[in-house]
Amino acid sequence: MIKVFWIIAYPMAKGLDYLLGMHSHQRIQHKDFANFLTGGSQTMKNSEKLLLTSILELRTKRVPEVMIPLKDLYMLSLADRLTSSKIKEINEKDYSYILVYK
Repeated sequence: MIKVFWIIAYPMAKGLDYLLGMHSHQRIQHKDFANFLTGGSQTMKNSEKLLLTSILELRTKRVPEVMIPLKDLYMLSLADRLTSSKIKEINEKDYSYILVYK
């Protein structure tokens, strides 16, 4: 299937490169991309901008800055029974995930 599309797409891409001109393969720097995101880009939603900005910031962060201490995690033992009171407690905590240990 890929070979069939390659037979069609490759000549078409070469023809477009000839007509429109070759593009330079220039990489954008992280700081330039971050500036683009924080600027007035109208094509992306704010949630998308926030996600991409956070990904770029991960490059400079250290593990202790993003980790949650073990004592602050909500965990359940594998032996714990899921009673209605336990389920109510879990719903009140409003965590996105719960660790289960053995």
